[in-house]
Amino acid sequence: MKIAFIDHHLENFHANTFQKILRDKTLIPQDVIIGGWELEEAGEDWCAKHNVLRLHSLEDALEWADRVMVLSPDNLDCHFSLAQQVLPAGLPTFFDKMLAPTIDDAEQIVELASRYKAPVFSSSGLSFAVELGPATDLKGEGSIHDVFVGGMGGWLGYGIHTLSMALTLMGSAIVRLIDTGTHGARTVTIDYGGGRRAVVDVRTCANEYEVSPWRFIARTDTKSAAGVVTAYADFYVRLIQHVVEFFSGADAALSLHDSLTAVKVLNLADISLQRGGEWVALR
Repeated sequence: MKIAFIDHHLENFHANTFQKILRDKTLIPQDVIIGGWELEEAGEDWCAKHNVLRLHSLEDALEWADRVMVLSPDNLDCHFSLAQQVLPAGLPTFFDKMLAPTIDDAEQIVELASRYKAPVFSSSGLSFAVELGPATDLKGEGSIHDVFVGGMGGWLGYGIHTLSMALTLMGSAIVRLIDTGTHGARTVTIDYGGGRRAVVDVRTCANEYEVSPWRFIARTDTKSAAGVVTAYADFYVRLIQHVVEFFSGADAALSLHDSLTAVKVLNLADISLQRGGEWVALR
């Protein structure tokens, strides 16, 4: 399996982490060769540093690879322009974190994937946090009625991680949402109808890793489960294992509808906040 890392700049935490996981035979038994291409080099030669094949153009990358990972986790606005060049090749493609930061770009990526019959998978690693296990098991007790999830960071770039926990537990069949928070402390209530709701709390501050960890509470009629995400390395491993399964022919762990819904929630929450906290229908 030849995987091309396509990135704005390869010197970033996700590229560093993903290449290590992909090459660890105890985690990924498949034979994987990694090549790298970046829009802009940042610092030393990342490919040389990590013994990765340097791909000298996007065209070279798509000719060489049989699978593609569009990373750019710190420059998500590049996803659509990269998708326009990558998806016509029809290769199975993973978009890191989220499809795109805007609804329009994300919808166009979905359309491109359909037009060129390119299998696409996109997710945050927090969708696969091992700590969510007891909460997902609650589904055997009946429908999860309500969820609280909390986390850290700026809403658009980092809110996807906290939101992903809610969507993993509650699904993507959302009716409407409202943001009653502030710019630095978002409080988004997601209404699924029938009394089912999720509250997504995302706060940013200088010491956010200490005071605002990723956490959750889920409740059915008869039982609750709660936890704090501490095994950061594990959710990255589980994410990449799902990516490799997808690259090997399995269905994506998240549908394109699920991934597009995440982008819609992030953007429509901004609209609700700008309107002083109004309900906004999912569209």
